[in-house]
Amino acid sequence: MEVLGGFCLCRRKKYKEVIEPWEKPYDPFRFSYKSLYKATRGFNNECRVGEVLYKGTLPNVGDIAVKRLSHDAEQDMRQFVAEVASMGSLHHKNLVPLLGYCRRKDEVLLVSKYMEGGSVD
Repeated sequence: MEVLGGFCLCRRKKYKEVIEPWEKPYDPFRFSYKSLYKATRGFNNECRVGEVLYKGTLPNVGDIAVKRLSHDAEQDMRQFVAEVASMGSLHHKNLVPLLGYCRRKDEVLLVSKYMEGGSVD
């Protein structure tokens, strides 16, 4: 039974996200790490379309591009999340629509529409 409990705890840590109280207003722009992990088949190399860019598919959204970035300071993160939220409302024919983000440990994932043949690197 202890082995099973350890397996479940380890599995939870794999998908563990960082969620701060100040992020609550930005929830509509937040994706779960688990959903992005599944969409990119575990960030599989076959889904990699750039150095830090992966193609995935989400139900009800379609093809997405997930860009993996690292971060450090909390103030930088607050500014980053606010910018992601404001960019999500921008619409222009030359801009790739930004759908949202996910934050996990020292990693940030940006989620946008996938543009075939384009580049968001």
